[in-house]
Amino acid sequence: MGKLFENFAVLDKKNNIIFDRINDQDFCSEFFGQVLVAFNALTKHIADGELSNIEWGDKLITIKKKEDIIFLACCHGNTKEDKVNEELDVIAKRFFDIYSKVLIEDFEGDRAIFSNSEKRFLSEIKYLID
Repeated sequence: MGKLFENFAVLDKKNNIIFDRINDQDFCSEFFGQVLVAFNALTKHIADGELSNIEWGDKLITIKKKEDIIFLACCHGNTKEDKVNEELDVIAKRFFDIYSKVLIEDFEGDRAIFSNSEKRFLSEIKYLID
């Protein structure tokens, strides 16, 4: 069995990408952009800590919002939603342990300010995506 997440992204409240790991380039180029465009409508209706699942072809896209940060995971369609939710809870906790809230609040789209945090975060979630 492969890794749980094929694609994964973390966005701030302005939908700027803070972190991403895209392994399925075909999906990314075809569909991921369309999902990101739809974020404003989707995330306004997702309460903090709530989970939203979207089936898109043979993919399961899961969106979790925590403290105005959006966690987006793309999995195979047969993935168990409970497992995805459980792992997203763990990831959100690790994300807030590693990333500075001050930097996130002041984030203007330049991901270079997160280079050290990104390496640490990726090492924490490698078992899920790489």
